Amino acid sequence: MRLKKLSLERISLFHSDRGVQYASNYFRKVLNTNEFIQSVSGKGNCYDNVHRTRFIEARVPGIVL
Repeated sequence: MRLKKLSLERISLFHSDRGVQYASNYFRKVLNTNEFIQSVSGKGNCYDNVHRTRFIEARVPGIVL
């Protein structure tokens, strides 16, 4: 898995929508094994990710989410 190649020095947060692929036991196990904290959008709220996206875009030059 590609996560092994990353050298992360801080706690990592993985935010996603409520898609079935992100809620699967396998995916959650991969995140947990790699010490990620999972954050999931609220049900029926497609706008709750806006603040996180803007936060990341403001701090990572050249990234477009």
